[in-house]
Amino acid sequence: MVKSPPSSSTCRSRPDAMSAGTDGDGVIDADVLMNLVATNQATEILSVRRSPMRVCAVTERELIYICDGEGRRVSIDLSPLFTAGVLVRVDLTAAETARYVGLAAEIDDGEAQVLAVAAIRGLPAATDDRRARRCAERLAVPIISTTMLLRAWAESAKPSPMALRETLIRIERGANHVPARDDPSRAWWDDHARLVDD
Repeated sequence: MVKSPPSSSTCRSRPDAMSAGTDGDGVIDADVLMNLVATNQATEILSVRRSPMRVCAVTERELIYICDGEGRRVSIDLSPLFTAGVLVRVDLTAAETARYVGLAAEIDDGEAQVLAVAAIRGLPAATDDRRARRCAERLAVPIISTTMLLRAWAESAKPSPMALRETLIRIERGANHVPARDDPSRAWWDDHARLVDD
């Protein structure tokens, strides 16, 4: 974790950007990416948004994997998502790098870069990490969760109930993710996933 003395770039500062961008804009972290890739439908899910999601360098460098049907870790290849245009790489500006260093004193590097870019550019941040979400609240950075992305896709694509359940179960088993109990969409998730949870 990058360390620095407390400064105006920590999560106690206010964002020096305009209000959050459009529904299509956003900066995504590694955990949310893992959840989406586990569905085998990441391109379709992200295509619902009007603009590609931004990916920071630390997110790409992090060990990103999902588990196969036998519980073995399988490395994730993000190149098809970049090729499809649903993800784009982002280079940090000097101001974003300074904000990142301050944030990394309080949260993990990946989430720190995500929040730095989101705060400076006035974009939402896609993360399920509790500490990052608390920090985002202080920064007035809107949050996008895995459940929000899945619900938007479900409302747009209208998969069959069984297909939706299978998609949610793939996230639970492949990415070891279940929404937090205080997630506003936890009940929606449980209603659609529980019948195939053996």
